[in-house]
Amino acid sequence: MIFFSEKKLARKLHEGQVTEKEQMIYLILFNLMYAIFMTTSFSDNSTNMPVNLYNYLTDALMLVFTIGIVIYCRFINNKGDGKDLLVRYTCLTIPIGIKFLPLSFIAGFLFFIVDNLDIITASEASFEPTESMEIGPCSFASIVVLYALLIWRYKVNFMIASGRVELK
Repeated sequence: MIFFSEKKLARKLHEGQVTEKEQMIYLILFNLMYAIFMTTSFSDNSTNMPVNLYNYLTDALMLVFTIGIVIYCRFINNKGDGKDLLVRYTCLTIPIGIKFLPLSFIAGFLFFIVDNLDIITASEASFEPTESMEIGPCSFASIVVLYALLIWRYKVNFMIASGRVELK
């Protein structure tokens, strides 16, 4: 099982070396990661933070990304050998997601701080989140950049897995 090197996994997928048992483990991990991503994104409602335009834009972007990336991966896969789209997508999501998750938490936290710097600096020495804190343009921009990074990682690795690009 390969969890961190998406290029090695893409090569194994292209060469048909990922066993059915490994595919099942990747599928289970994929569903687990998906559940974590969804829980993280919908947790704003439980914090009593205000909902604004950027929340709706983020939700719309997530919907477009979720559907669009699968369609894009299918397009790339069909230009290659056209085999095993679902297996490749599910398996590649694990190493890509493992790298993406910490990056998204760090970027999300930093840009959330930037968006709410005026509230944080106006607070007393012991900072506590307030109901007036919200997702702002910096947080939304970081999400757009992170999604662009994800699209790029899927593109590179689907090109390898479908045989369109050879690793050196």
